[in-house]
Amino acid sequence: MALAPGSTLGSNLVLEREIGSGAMGAVWLAENTALRSKVAVKVLQRSLGTDASTLARFQQEARAVASIDSPHVVKIFDFGMTPSSEPYIVMELLRGRDLREIIERDGPLPPERAAHVIRQLCRALGRAHAQGIIHRDIKPANVFVVESDGEPFVKVLDFGIAR
Repeated sequence: MALAPGSTLGSNLVLEREIGSGAMGAVWLAENTALRSKVAVKVLQRSLGTDASTLARFQQEARAVASIDSPHVVKIFDFGMTPSSEPYIVMELLRGRDLREIIERDGPLPPERAAHVIRQLCRALGRAHAQGIIHRDIKPANVFVVESDGEPFVKVLDFGIAR
């Protein structure tokens, strides 16, 4: 079964539309029908889901991120398998842009704003490091910026190759 808008995962997740994709899979906007809330669902590509080491790494990502107690790390709510055995992670839906998009569209950040973003990034990584988790893929595309009361609020994404 190929994933499509309207597909159901678990007992209460309904996929609405794909909102992003990468080398390992796709991210979908979904509704948790029990809570009537929107979430993001990261689904591993079917071709990768059958590889035991990739599946283990994906599960490790879910556990690692869920264990980090930081407002600057994306929240993980659940982990499961689609009806066609593709692993997925349910996480908070973020509204904003990643730092790569911001820099491409707006150019380099002004120094004060860059310092604000870097301080928050360091707080997230400090919490991860305190738990023995090293991200290993920090780049602008994995630093998501949500505007909160006119200030950038950083969320670190994609711990897929964390150690």
